[in-house]
Amino acid sequence: MRYKILSVFAALAAITACSDLTSINQNPNGPVDVPPPSILPNVIQTVVGGVNGVNSLNIRGGGLWVQYYSEIQYRDEDKYLVRSGTSGGWGFYNGALEDIRRMIIKGDKTPNWSAVGRIMKSYVFSVMTDAMGNLPYSQALKGDTVLNPAYDTQQAIYNGMLADLAQANTDIDLAPAAVGFSDGDLMYGGNMAKWKRFANSLRLRLAIHLSKADPTKAASEAAAAVAAGVFTSNADNAQLMYLATSPNRNPIYNDAQGRDDYGMSKTFVDSLTSFADPRLPVFAQTNPAGTGYQGLPNGLNDGEARRS
Repeated sequence: MRYKILSVFAALAAITACSDLTSINQNPNGPVDVPPPSILPNVIQTVVGGVNGVNSLNIRGGGLWVQYYSEIQYRDEDKYLVRSGTSGGWGFYNGALEDIRRMIIKGDKTPNWSAVGRIMKSYVFSVMTDAMGNLPYSQALKGDTVLNPAYDTQQAIYNGMLADLAQANTDIDLAPAAVGFSDGDLMYGGNMAKWKRFANSLRLRLAIHLSKADPTKAASEAAAAVAAGVFTSNADNAQLMYLATSPNRNPIYNDAQGRDDYGMSKTFVDSLTSFADPRLPVFAQTNPAGTGYQGLPNGLNDGEARRS
């Protein structure tokens, strides 16, 4: 009997030991469930940097290809030779959009959380489809069940975005007791009325984009957006204000500090000069001789014609 009792105690000790070992796999500093107010700051910063930063849809993407800029170093994109990971857009799928999807799911019973998620999702996809056309949309962000998502037409994507924005406008709860973003909202400081105006203003913007392709739908969506309430002043703008110190400085400023990768395009500078456009001194500096503005031609080979 004594040996049987000892065997039982030994078994219980082994089970307890295994339980203790298993708990080691849980990192107390790495939470597995994060609420949307903790997700939103990174979403905003990632999206703004991805749309307006250096290796993004701004400089190395659309801004370069419409010849606002020209490349001095690494001139592949200046000749339409796109390198993976440098021109933005696709990276949103496994970055910001994954977090936005989590916000929408977690906001199932908290309307303001899901509404903000839908607004950010619509903004990101609007930038992506305007730049790249047809994209995975309806089957996107379902890597656990859909490994090869189908591409949706741009028309279908626009329909989805407009529907999400209309729903966000309806779902936003402006009641003082409503759960929102008491912290983590880098754009509006938790002001849900401004998020509502952002949703409707983005809806109006998309409607304007449709004015040639589908005038009837464009007019209907625009009227609904305006009736629901759009931006009334610059105080409503959806913008991220960067800080003066690292790591939260503007990524373009950070890149420009010690590098010489980009110049103003000759196409852009010559156009503004011919129009006597007063914005030219804001966009560019005069050449070293101080005699005027001189842009750099696009599409040069390495080693050719640096700026004067």
